[in-house]
Formats: sequence, structure tokens, C-alpha cells
Amino acid sequence: MNIEQGKTHWTGEELDTLRSSIRAFMEAHGLSQADVSKDSLVANTTLSQFLNAKYAGNNQEIAKQLSRWLTAKTEEHRLSSQAIPEPTFTKTKNSDLVIGTLRAAQALGDLGLITGPPGCGKTAAARQYRTTAPRVDIATASPSIATAGAIMQQLIRGRGETPRGRAGASKLELTLHSRRLFTAGGLVVIDEAQWLNMEALEELRAIHDDTGVGIVLMGNETVLSRIEGNERSASYAQLYSRAGVRVRLKPMLPEDIEAVLGSMGVTEAGVIRTAVAINAKDSLRVVVKAVRRAHMIATGQRENLTEQHLRLAYAGLGGVLAR
Repeated sequence: MNIEQGKTHWTGEELDTLRSSIRAFMEAHGLSQADVSKDSLVANTTLSQFLNAKYAGNNQEIAKQLSRWLTAKTEEHRLSSQAIPEPTFTKTKNSDLVIGTLRAAQALGDLGLITGPPGCGKTAAARQYRTTAPRVDIATASPSIATAGAIMQQLIRGRGETPRGRAGASKLELTLHSRRLFTAGGLVVIDEAQWLNMEALEELRAIHDDTGVGIVLMGNETVLSRIEGNERSASYAQLYSRAGVRVRLKPMLPEDIEAVLGSMGVTEAGVIRTAVAINAKDSLRVVVKAVRRAHMIATGQRENLTEQHLRLAYAGLGGVLAR
């Protein structure tokens, strides 16, 4: 449906066309009425009545809201259809180091530390390992998920559970529940572990000591600098002494970048060369974003992806490359 931008009034025939267009979009993209309600912020009951031409309220307002939603979703799917896919998991030197560390920590019930710059493949490798090994739980810390309670909640909910069926569990309930779930033979991976406070690190150490579960902390250099500093506290010293494996990852190698882009179907030499230069300044994560944007630029211009498209996309992300 070609919806006029800023339209404020629909005739009866136009309302019927809008209804038909919404139903066709739902069918084409496998959306339920509940999906549309949640995404468009139109109440499910109201949406049902509107689609069946039985809504007794202000149909013009609902039509305005739903037409905006349909326009946005149509454009979103159009752009998505032009984009090249995210890279599949690609075996690299870093991924081998991460997976080897995770495997050892799980097999030995050990505690490991993995650090490296952003976008060097830590998260992708951990997720890949989880697809091949049983009893692997991954939680991601953040500024708002930095305490023992918050990280335990995320781990427990990752199992599809809440302590005693309650979302607002006490710290004691979380502690007891975590020890029932995470036992010897399993592995707990905390990504972005640099955000964890001392209480959270102590709780993870205690779970490791009590249960024998393997635990690996992954993050940037802050993780190791806090734990292995020359003047580290007694608490950090206890954690450091338990770390059987400590791995520092390096930025992706040029051959790794080429392999990752190859998984996206990108093989042009100039593009790869430029991607390697971008990685040297930023990270693989930025490379992937820039390449996907560059591909959309090239598609819009009906051209094959080139180094110039990638430079333009990288500049749009705030990056600058030497000529």
C-alpha cells in the first residue's frame, strides 16, 4: 500500500484498503495480531475490532497509527532484503583461544579470564561453543547488570526460571537457586565482565568454590588490570589465584578479516584491503557494520560493492581512513 505521508483522513474505502494491506503484510511476514499490537502500540482488542471494521472509537486515529506502523515496517523489510547477512561464525586464531579456554574451564571445573579489545571475536566464539557443549550458561554484564543479584537473575532467567517463581527474589534466594542450577561439569560465562562490582565477583568465586562449576570471565583489559594489579586487594587476590587460565586476545589478523568477509560473500580485494585498514583503527564489529552499510549504498546505486562504497560507509560511522 502506498500510504501518503502525513495523511490525516481516510474514506471508508481507504480504511478497507488499509485493513487489507495490514492483513496481507501480516500473512507475508508471519506476524500474528498480537505481534502487530505489540509493535504498533495499538491495543489488541482495538486492533481486532479495527481490522474487522467493528471499532466504535476514533477510526481515523487508529488508521493514522497503523499506517505509520505499516509504512515503517514495509521500509524496514525493503532495506533488510537488500542487506547482506551478518557473518556466520568463522574460525580464527582468537576463536580457537576462546573455545580452548572455555573447554578447559568446563572440563577441569576451573576459573578462566579472557580479555581483549572490543570486536575481537570473544562473544561470537563463546556462543559458538555453547552450541556444541552441554550445560553452558552465558550472561552479559552491563552498567545496570553489575551486582551479584543482577547477574544471578540474568543467569537464572537464562534457564527460563525465576527463584521460587518470583521475579523479586531476595539475595539469599538467588544464592541458593544458583547453587542448585550451576554444578560441577557445567560452565558459566560472564561476558563484558569489566562491569561487575566486587560483590558480584565474590559471589561468582563462592559459587565456583562451593559447586566446582567452571567459570570464565570475558571482557576488556579492565578485567585483568583490576584482578592482577600490583596492589590488588585480598579479595581480588583470591579470585586471581583461582584463575587457572588467563588469555589475552589480540586484534583480528588480516587473514581473519578476509575469512569473516568471505562468510558474508565479500571477496573483492580492494574492499578486503580497506576492511583490514578499518579493523586496525577500530574493530571487527565496526568492519561488519561498515561493510553492510556499504553494500546498501552500492545496491542503491546499482553498482557492485567497491572500496569507495566502504570508505563512504565508514565515514558515515565517524571513521576516517588515510588515502
